[in-house]
Amino acid sequence: MDNKRKWGNLLYLIVPVLLIAAIAAFTGRSNTKKMTYNELLTLFHTHKVSAYTVNLSSGALVYEVAGESGTKKYSLPSVELFLQDVHEDVVSYNEAHPDAPIVFDYKAGSNGSFWLSMLPMAFMGLLLVGGMFYIYRRMGQSMMMENNRTMSFGKARVSDGKNNKKKTTFADVAGCDEEK
Repeated sequence: MDNKRKWGNLLYLIVPVLLIAAIAAFTGRSNTKKMTYNELLTLFHTHKVSAYTVNLSSGALVYEVAGESGTKKYSLPSVELFLQDVHEDVVSYNEAHPDAPIVFDYKAGSNGSFWLSMLPMAFMGLLLVGGMFYIYRRMGQSMMMENNRTMSFGKARVSDGKNNKKKTTFADVAGCDEEK
């Protein structure tokens, strides 16, 4: 097997592996139990949340539960809905309990995530275009070879006799066993 063919076969193996790896990387799964929005609201209304931060553009909520260590994360389905459900309750709780208020912060965030989300699609598009180019090129080479062989099958190789330098006669092959 020639070197060019080895690389071609290796390409057929590497491309699917890279595609699967890219898909797995961008669709990362988490094994944690997903909290429902209702459970989250219950935490806020029972005043178990001691502090929280909301990113207004992405809807990312980072909060701390009183009595538990560490922060937890939640992706809000709608920032406006969350603010309607929770903000007034938190403000009234803070006015009633100035010694132990719920600390909250709202961050504007950035919209750079659009370009980051377009990156996998651009990569897949380039991979698709490159693959199609490779396939068409290989197909074109194969068809050219087939056309050349097919079209030259029945052609007669006629010479005008002037270009033959040596003519073969019966006397030249008379004693050969193969020619008998």
